Amino acid sequence: MLRGRLDIGFVKSGDSEMVSNNANPVGNLERFWEAIDLITKALSNQDGPVRWEGKHFAHRSINLWPRPFQQPHPPMWAATGDPDTSRELGRRGMINSVVLRGIEGTKRAWGAYREARAEAGLPEPALDRFAYCGFVYVGDTDEEGVAIGSKLLWFLNTSLKQAPQFSKFLPGRMPPEMAPQVYRTRPRPGETRVARPADGLIGMTAEQAMQRQIMFAGNPESVAKQIMAAYDTLGGFGHLIFVGRSGYLTHAEAEKSIRLLAKEVLPRVREAAREREGRKFRVTESGDVK
Repeated sequence: MLRGRLDIGFVKSGDSEMVSNNANPVGNLERFWEAIDLITKALSNQDGPVRWEGKHFAHRSINLWPRPFQQPHPPMWAATGDPDTSRELGRRGMINSVVLRGIEGTKRAWGAYREARAEAGLPEPALDRFAYCGFVYVGDTDEEGVAIGSKLLWFLNTSLKQAPQFSKFLPGRMPPEMAPQVYRTRPRPGETRVARPADGLIGMTAEQAMQRQIMFAGNPESVAKQIMAAYDTLGGFGHLIFVGRSGYLTHAEAEKSIRLLAKEVLPRVREAAREREGRKFRVTESGDVK
């Protein structure tokens, strides 16, 4: 129906989600990759039913109809920031979306992605294999953008703050060599505390989020400059995913920001990208930034 505008995204699942759905966290990553392999085969097959007998999934007959418009299958994304998973995404050629990891965390993930492809003798990935996600709020002034945009950070102080016990004690959540450090209240002398990436986001102010470049807020010109600063620091990316509706934002506030983003920010971003040799954004009819 969308004629080629379907993308498929995969997430490994959060700790509280696994508990709520009575899913065994042990072997979660192994199941994740097998599920992707199964879905890829089902989408790509054109010769009738598919049979799958794997370690975690068993299906006697899978026959998709109607078939997806894109061949052999729609683009596949995965949201992860840990280098090991990013390496596997690189080997598979999937789009690596990094969510709220900031510049340094994103550099590590995308560096691992590129290294894995080089080690496997695969072509260097294009920028459209990388997606950067952040909070975005555009107002008429910098003061308005930051003040209202701070409401978006509600997410960091709710779901992230209320599930630390799952990250600490859920079996299989951490590699065995890291688990003892997480369990202890205090690290041993000379030992580096291992924390969830989300731990550093809890209680963050708008100014701190903007400094870490996980939030872009202000007037249209300011937001465009902030986005391009992250773009340049990371060496470019093909997709910008913006979180623009969260927490206590009203419908009118969210709508205003989205309209300003489309009319005032994207043209600036597009023009700035054109000035960088070999780096271009493409804005689709749906308004997505490619």
